[in-house]
Amino acid sequence: MTGRPDPFQAVFDREESSQVVEGLGRLTHLGRSSRYDLRRHGLMREAAYRKALGSAPSAARSPRLLAKRARAERILGLGGEARRALERAAAGDPRLPEAHAWLWELDWGAGRRHPAPAGGIDRAVALAPREPCWRVWRGLGRLPGRQARDQAACRKSLEDFEAALALGPACALAHAGRAMALTGLGGLRAAEAGLGKAIRLEPRQGWLHHLRARARLGLKDLDGFVADCESSILLDEALGDFANIFGSMPGYSPKRLAERADRYLARHPKTYWMHAFRGDCRRSPEVDDSSGALEDLETAVALRPDCSWAWAYLSRARLSSGLEGPALEAADRAVSLEPDCGWYRIWRGEIRRRLGETSAALRDFDRGLALSPDYELGYAWRGGAKLAARRPAEALTDLELSLKLFPNYAWAREQRAQALTALGPARSRKAGRSGDGHLTRARAAREKGELEEARRELDALVRLRSDAAAFEERAGLLSDMGFVVEALADMDRALKEAGSQAGLYARRAQFHLQRRNYPEAESDLGRAIKLAAGDPWLRAKRSELFTLTDRLPLAQEDLDRALALAPKEESLRLSRLRLLVQRGLRSQAAAEIRALLGSGSERGALEAVFYRGCLDFKAGKPGCGEKDFKKLMKDLPEEDPLSMRARFYWAASRAADPSFRKRHHMKTPKEKTPKLFLCGLGIFPPYTASLEVLHALSRCDVLFNNVAGPEVRELLAELCADIRPASYQAWQDEPRWADSIFQELDKGRKVGFVTRGHPLVFGGLAVELVKRCRRKGVSHETFGAVSSIDHLLAYTGKGLGDDFGGIQAVDAPAVERAKSVNTALPLLACFYSGLSGRAAVSAFRKSLERFYPARHGCWMFGPKYDAPPAVLALGELEKRYPEIHASLMLYVPPL
Repeated sequence: MTGRPDPFQAVFDREESSQVVEGLGRLTHLGRSSRYDLRRHGLMREAAYRKALGSAPSAARSPRLLAKRARAERILGLGGEARRALERAAAGDPRLPEAHAWLWELDWGAGRRHPAPAGGIDRAVALAPREPCWRVWRGLGRLPGRQARDQAACRKSLEDFEAALALGPACALAHAGRAMALTGLGGLRAAEAGLGKAIRLEPRQGWLHHLRARARLGLKDLDGFVADCESSILLDEALGDFANIFGSMPGYSPKRLAERADRYLARHPKTYWMHAFRGDCRRSPEVDDSSGALEDLETAVALRPDCSWAWAYLSRARLSSGLEGPALEAADRAVSLEPDCGWYRIWRGEIRRRLGETSAALRDFDRGLALSPDYELGYAWRGGAKLAARRPAEALTDLELSLKLFPNYAWAREQRAQALTALGPARSRKAGRSGDGHLTRARAAREKGELEEARRELDALVRLRSDAAAFEERAGLLSDMGFVVEALADMDRALKEAGSQAGLYARRAQFHLQRRNYPEAESDLGRAIKLAAGDPWLRAKRSELFTLTDRLPLAQEDLDRALALAPKEESLRLSRLRLLVQRGLRSQAAAEIRALLGSGSERGALEAVFYRGCLDFKAGKPGCGEKDFKKLMKDLPEEDPLSMRARFYWAASRAADPSFRKRHHMKTPKEKTPKLFLCGLGIFPPYTASLEVLHALSRCDVLFNNVAGPEVRELLAELCADIRPASYQAWQDEPRWADSIFQELDKGRKVGFVTRGHPLVFGGLAVELVKRCRRKGVSHETFGAVSSIDHLLAYTGKGLGDDFGGIQAVDAPAVERAKSVNTALPLLACFYSGLSGRAAVSAFRKSLERFYPARHGCWMFGPKYDAPPAVLALGELEKRYPEIHASLMLYVPPL
């Protein structure tokens, strides 16, 4: 290669380049890998990187060039190819520092705080002791997470940053890293000074202003804090920095932030930036207060007429409210005050595009994207404007780049499909092959509740585009339809396509929880937490899992850590309080209730009253929390969820209150022999449980709970101290769980088996338990509730208009064996074992067609019994349902 130009020199320079400063800095600053996206930079210059890759055919003979090739592949998102190339480069030249450092960075960039091989970056530093870059990387890797307090780690990282600065004082990332280490050691003043140097070296890195804003807030320099927040807004279009004024940020929702802003403005009513911040919170879908947002932003610009970003946010709020003309006026004011802010011009261009001012919009988009070249929405909107100007080829280039940067932007996909169609039949076929139309139609069908239609569209999408986003989209739909096993299979494919991502693991864990696959869910949540250690909500979700599996100390440990990450998040405090009540830790729970009652949060105080009632209920005090439950019933509207819960718990407390039972002459049997209670909580547990079921539960020494979800577990904890999950999935599990239940009965204990619906309606474990009770002479009682069949009977009588005196409810094999069926009565066919495969469904359909015509109309219920049934003709059964899940039921009306 001597004398030949380096094909990669034109596309990336030393590792101090701006894009790496941004990527590595965001990763360390935010404590998660989602924002470390060198691939984003690669997509912006994809053609140049691919050209360089094509110009290096002899890379295999040069370890250094091979390592550079791997780096280009890494930036393009080809992590597997990059790893293999770097391993070959390191083997070809073990003394090549880039190969060792970049291998280490592959793992670190994927979110592993201590990647393997751990010595990779140490080796790079040892091989190039005069190179500041690798010392900076090692320093960043040594920094503890944002919430951690590891001073030894901070000191080690500080040594690396200071050594790097001695070698290269113009490295912005070294100054920023040194400031982060000093912050961990309490040196805020020195940290602020160091961040000032970093900002002078890299003035367009918004995250550096984020860091300095927090340092200045810690130094009680409010003016400096606001100035840095405003600088970061100009660069990053994010008002979130102002939330630092309230303390720790993770987990804050827009609603909670708006409430905190209310209290701040009550004390400081003339604070323009807090009015703008609250206005932006009010614009969020969670709060959805457009008029309040407009009022706040109008107040902000009245208080500070020269604040450009307040005018920009006012223009967005006006646009969201349909006020295009006033929105354009506010955008003009923002641009005139700050003409070099790219996103101002891009947003003004979008307003002009919607007003039909295409030429003016394109001028704004071009100038704005020149100033902010990584703004994905700008490319989408410019593509839409070019399409309106009848320049479909140019529009297609912009729209495809936008979708590479922001794959889930549905509007851009629709515009891209239109551009391809406008370019002729060949491009139109490409639009069909891309799957954009399928995705748009699937989402529209899902919003309308047409789940089968949505599934057909997503099946077509996956055949065309088998990427992680497509599989995750279909998994969510399959879960809604009750096909959780299939949803899990799609999440497996998504993870295979996208690699380790905390969000995907957390989503798969959610589906495992639906199936009560607790070990698998725990494993997935553990992986997610390792990848996103600073996310408190992942720990809260795992706490819920530990609660369901009766590991309450571990659940509390996770909630304590979540609260350490987000100490002011009220929902986490309430979750911890709920857990303290379940554990019976009265003094800790009472202290937390007092704190919530005095916190100043109206909703938090109401929740505290509810849990005060629960605490009395669990302790069996006279009245069992009656006073608190009645207070909530009186103070809150009937439709308020907390009022509904209070009403149910008040009723439940009556069943367990000895004084109430005595006043109403309700006898409580005093069994001296072991007894089994089979308890059904109804079709919508726990709220469809009868009083006698609740009383039976309160008499048990141990409960085996076969109902998923934390709400049922919370109620059971009020009634019994020993709750065990009975998470069986198939009939093969029934003997094992029956053995576990009888082990407790053999100890002379009273045992409850808790399930949804009616325990004896297609409940295999309940049937097995009854058989054993009869054989062993163990007394048992069954407490029924509304079952799925009861629900369907009510629906058919009221919703479908049938008038009948009875119904036949049979399992599918009985239908296939039947020599005759009374077609004058409705038939409800259940699928206790399911029907896997088109052939099995076809055989079942043929057995029904012996008695009913193929055109006979039927209704398929489930998996959600509160949803309308699917209407179909009997003859199209296997076409509509190639397999039938056990949660479905086929209703066949009488002839």
